[in-house]
Amino acid sequence: PTWIEEGKKMIICDDCGSIISETTIPVIGHIYGDWKIQKYATPIQEGNKYRECSCGNKEFITYSLNLGENYIFIEGTNLIGSLFVGDLTQNNIDVYDMVYSEELNGHAGPWILGHRTKTMKYLQNVSVGDTIYVSINGTVNTYKVIISEYGLQNNSWTDIICQQSGYSIFNDFEAKTLRMYTCYGEENGRWVVFA
Repeated sequence: PTWIEEGKKMIICDDCGSIISETTIPVIGHIYGDWKIQKYATPIQEGNKYRECSCGNKEFITYSLNLGENYIFIEGTNLIGSLFVGDLTQNNIDVYDMVYSEELNGHAGPWILGHRTKTMKYLQNVSVGDTIYVSINGTVNTYKVIISEYGLQNNSWTDIICQQSGYSIFNDFEAKTLRMYTCYGEENGRWVVFA
């Protein structure tokens, strides 16, 4: 047998050459390795992946992301996860991986906060120009990152100022702006992303 053709096993008489019995051997079939990504899926576009047999044959499939109704996805950063939609209270941030809210202290958002010990630890890997997909109740919004940098929280815990750009998390960019931040492992340090 081969990967695509059945084989045959025969018992033949040595004296007369007659076939005494004949058995079909099933196709071996391809033995594939692990899937490799050819094109990553996003929440709004299918991706492609393939696996290869030792004979060189490749099997291709498309795949979709199934992240539920409330999620964030930033390609290439491992910042992928479920969002809890609710108030940005310390209790919610302690309990849930990431918390989404439309406002914080009277300032319009949307806002996403979480601890650096959970999924938000990947926030510092987000780069200017990255696309962020945020789905709330199944409606997907896309954002382009305009700021991703280290910021310091003031002692009164009322503001965070980006150290390179000088922007406050409360700056008005005159457009719907996604604001994200998480602790950064240093006292009062935060990683801030605006998109």
